[in-house]
Amino acid sequence: MWEEIIKLAVSNGIFAVLFCSLLIYQLKDSAKREQKYQQTIDGLVDKFDIMYEIKEDNEQLKKDNMQIISDNADIKRMLNSTDKKRE
Repeated sequence: MWEEIIKLAVSNGIFAVLFCSLLIYQLKDSAKREQKYQQTIDGLVDKFDIMYEIKEDNEQLKKDNMQIISDNADIKRMLNSTDKKRE
């Protein structure tokens, strides 16, 4: 396909050849750039998944911490009520 385009461009003059050469170069360069973008996006998606897992773990730790605080408050109340009954 490219060979046919180049043959046609040669028959039409030097500017047609230059244009086709630049077009081919640009298309190949764009394909390489697109591949790099896809790799970057894939890497970011992997990192986003890790961040999401960390967020979920953090939320679970917050819930566990609140439960521990609540349990400690209950224990303090029980100890205080036991101390008052002894008096």
